[in-house]
Amino acid sequence: MISALQQQWKPKAWRDESLELPLLQSAGQRWWNAAVSQWGYDVRNRLVADVFYDNGQEFIQFTNGKEMLVETA
Repeated sequence: MISALQQQWKPKAWRDESLELPLLQSAGQRWWNAAVSQWGYDVRNRLVADVFYDNGQEFIQFTNGKEMLVETA
């Protein structure tokens, strides 16, 4: 890593969509995406304020102020 930084290494065949692979997504990100397929964008965005980490656990923050563990959802 240090050598790559010193030599100003630049990756060649990088694609941003690689970051969207389900294998690389957290459970919260997968839940966030699945909520769209179940509820649609508008309903999800009205019901869910955020998905966040706290002390090593991932939570869903709803717009009414309630929270739920992603693993529970």
